Amino acid sequence: MLGWHKNLLVRIRDEMGISTYTLTWLAFIKGLGFGLLIYHFFIS
Repeated sequence: MLGWHKNLLVRIRDEMGISTYTLTWLAFIKGLGFGLLIYHFFIS
């Protein structure tokens, strides 16, 4: 399962033409956004 996910990420990254660094930032920003939405709607 881990190998499948790694290959999927490499394929998507190559198709989009972005670096691993950019992909990491996108994942961070997405997680931050979801975290803020959860906080806004469920916690506060």
